[in-house]
Amino acid sequence: MARTSVKKEAILQAALELFAEKGFSATATKEIAERSGTAEGLLFYYFKDKRELLMQVVRTFSFHHAIQEKESALDRLDAESALMEYGRAYLSFLREHRSYLLLIWSPELMADNEISKEVAGLVERIVSGAARLLERAARNKPVSPQSLEAAAGMMLSSLLTYSAVGIRLGGRALERDDIFVR
Repeated sequence: MARTSVKKEAILQAALELFAEKGFSATATKEIAERSGTAEGLLFYYFKDKRELLMQVVRTFSFHHAIQEKESALDRLDAESALMEYGRAYLSFLREHRSYLLLIWSPELMADNEISKEVAGLVERIVSGAARLLERAARNKPVSPQSLEAAAGMMLSSLLTYSAVGIRLGGRALERDDIFVR
């Protein structure tokens, strides 16, 4: 990885952590630079302003971004295995990206129309990806696109709920890897 991309990644990671801890408005760019170990000017070299940095954080740390890297591997699996792997990947994402979830579902960002629109688009793409896998699993049986989208949304919502309950229980529910056992 090039040195500049390492620094940009450090800035994104620091911004995610601080925005999740303190909120977007309460976080100064100077704090992001300090936590990332970079100069504040470098932050503005990569991002026009703090708002652009926030939008990039929302996009970069999303499940949609993470699953794109695995799509070709999922396409090589049989339908049931691909669907199971998608679910595992989503649950793993939820386990590992608590700061991201706290950020995008924070009251401050939920009140922000532009961010809400971006998050809604990301959620739509995640649901569409799961719906495509469900369509493959249906084995050419006639299922309406609306039914596939609804089923995908329910599947992902169930995993999100499972994860949220696990967090409330101190992680106990999240330690169970047998959620996907046949």
